[in-house]
Amino acid sequence: MAERKNNKKKIVKVVDIIRIAEDRKPKKSEANPEDDFFADDINPKAISELEELVRSKDEPEIFQEQEEKPKKKKKKSTKILTWTVILFLAAFFIYWAFYIAPSAIINIFTKKVDWNTQITLTVNKSINQPDVSSLQIPGEILNVPVNAALQFTPTGKKYLERKASGTATIFNAFSSAPQVLVATTRLQTPDGKIYRLVNKVTVPGAIVSGGKITPSSLPNVQIVADKAGPDYNSGAIEKLTIPGFSGTPRFQGFYASIPSGVSGGFIGNGLYPTDSDVAKAKSQIQSAIVDALSAKLLTQIPDGYTYVSSTISTSTIKVTVNTNVDSSNQFSAVGDGQEQVVVFKESDIVGVLRSLAQKNASLPQDYVEQSKTIQYQNPTVDWKLGKMTLPINYSAVYWHPIDPDQIKSAVAGKSSSDLKDYILNLPGVDKVSVSFKPFWVNGVTSDLNKINIVVQ
Repeated sequence: MAERKNNKKKIVKVVDIIRIAEDRKPKKSEANPEDDFFADDINPKAISELEELVRSKDEPEIFQEQEEKPKKKKKKSTKILTWTVILFLAAFFIYWAFYIAPSAIINIFTKKVDWNTQITLTVNKSINQPDVSSLQIPGEILNVPVNAALQFTPTGKKYLERKASGTATIFNAFSSAPQVLVATTRLQTPDGKIYRLVNKVTVPGAIVSGGKITPSSLPNVQIVADKAGPDYNSGAIEKLTIPGFSGTPRFQGFYASIPSGVSGGFIGNGLYPTDSDVAKAKSQIQSAIVDALSAKLLTQIPDGYTYVSSTISTSTIKVTVNTNVDSSNQFSAVGDGQEQVVVFKESDIVGVLRSLAQKNASLPQDYVEQSKTIQYQNPTVDWKLGKMTLPINYSAVYWHPIDPDQIKSAVAGKSSSDLKDYILNLPGVDKVSVSFKPFWVNGVTSDLNKINIVVQ
């Protein structure tokens, strides 16, 4: 057997084995030389010892060599995996450092012009556009009418005789000429009950065409029963005649109807509105008119217009208290009111003031208000002329508007020097400061989300 590479391992030679075997052989037999020949060449015991010795000495080395090969392969695989991880981390760091981490903070400082003034403008309904030379702006006068009706519970108690009341519609089917009916004119129902007109009225003429008459009408005429008592309370009545025209052609041509019935007729102990009740009703109806006007005014102001609340003029045109108590033991009060106010566009005022600033403070044409404060001081109104004198305290900071989103798109990917050159050449820019992250970055990232622009 050849010598192993590892010198420390025991070397076994076939010669040694054979020598050991020969020492143990029995002496030759002279009787059977042929048997001695085979005995010399092949000794079963020696061969058995040889096999045993080879197995005990050589097999562990063979197995050790076979076990060493997988270990070497395992070491090589581990090294490959380690270098793969290192290379991946290095590539990720480079990508993060140059594509993910970079950001830019750009602070833009703009040029500003501060201007304060105190002036008096005139809001004039007779002009259509602002006039800087005369300090006038156009305006409008809004007239807002409202009406209100409320019911009240009377507090007085006494014996009463009340007449039923309601409203009627008077018809003219007689001629094209108007007809005057005096107060207390009688209207008669088919069953003979009489109601009278409360006030004088004029019924308009009918429409006559081709010999055919189309009746005219006058609605909402106040009527009252001729006598007190519940007998005159009634629902709608289709037709009433006018006894005053009896025996004349007008009797058939003039008539009336009561579309909503009449009520309030009463005899006996009942409620009635005292003087205090009436005064309270008038006060509340006036307050209701004012509240209704204020609410309605807000809905009437055109878009873009404003007003000064101290210039609102409220007038109550008419308040009427009906002291008749209805079937629900209520009396009513109605009122009509009107509110007027001067409205104007604040943008017109700002435009006039900007023109003055351009003239007096050398304000560039393209500068606008970054911030402003307008205070209106004690205006006076001439309602007949349609003018309002309006003192104003005004302060503003003007600048050239900067659009951060537009700048982001323009500077993305630029170097630090190109970035500053671009921004400093924009109108209205005073100076700029830039900071990049991480510290090794010296240019603007292309990711717009990583660019932060602060305009000051």
